[in-house]
Amino acid sequence: MIPTPEIPPEVEILPGVELDELWERYQLFEPLHFDQDLLVPMSEAELGRVVAALGPRPGMRILDIACGHGTLLLRIAERHAVEAVGIDESPWAVTRAAERGRRAPLRGRVRWIIGHGIDAPEGPFDLVACIGASWIWHGFRGTVEAMARRLRPGGRIAVGDLRLREGAPQPEEGRVLTRAEQLEILRAAGLEPLGEIVAAPASWFRYEQAVLASAEAYALAAPGHPIRDRRAFAREWIAELERDRSRLTWSVWVARHPGGRS
Repeated sequence: MIPTPEIPPEVEILPGVELDELWERYQLFEPLHFDQDLLVPMSEAELGRVVAALGPRPGMRILDIACGHGTLLLRIAERHAVEAVGIDESPWAVTRAAERGRRAPLRGRVRWIIGHGIDAPEGPFDLVACIGASWIWHGFRGTVEAMARRLRPGGRIAVGDLRLREGAPQPEEGRVLTRAEQLEILRAAGLEPLGEIVAAPASWFRYEQAVLASAEAYALAAPGHPIRDRRAFAREWIAELERDRSRLTWSVWVARHPGGRS
């Protein structure tokens, strides 16, 4: 087991959470992401476009499911006096998010929670994000429906996931949703799509290189430690991503509940 950091006192641990189990489960990914802001294949500029499309304002309540290192919420809370909640199952990620929040000049308040995304607060919220964790609800449809249930009338969501590139054949190992199918799911959930932010090829490349660099740095910090050395795992994961890039793309949809104020 990799030595675990102390969880900051402001971090909430949901009832029933087996913390030791989560430390062990997510230690596989800690070496791949420990020094990154964004844990998905998108750039800072693309994240900025997502934030702009969400349109945060002072006084809003915001929920980020699978918040990672808290980059989205911290960017918003540095600029606006919001009430935000970030939840993630990885105690590594939430601990880092809370530590970053302590150092940031925040105008808003962020509540950090360790727990499964399905147990995220029900809201209602003005803005709900889930960027890169559709596995929580077994796919894009379940994720959108869960987010929509937590949204007040007039609120907005940002949902990030893989989809098939326009005109690309379906992968042999399993079907992937098309852009049209994602649009249909958003509308079926009673949401009005406002736009899609598609990750550029350079963003994919940046993410892949960052994962490899993180794994290298983590291993070199403790030479000969078998658990800390995840370089082979990182290379295998990146090779899989590379195989998919010709057929798949990664994007974030922003959509609005049609009722209430925007």
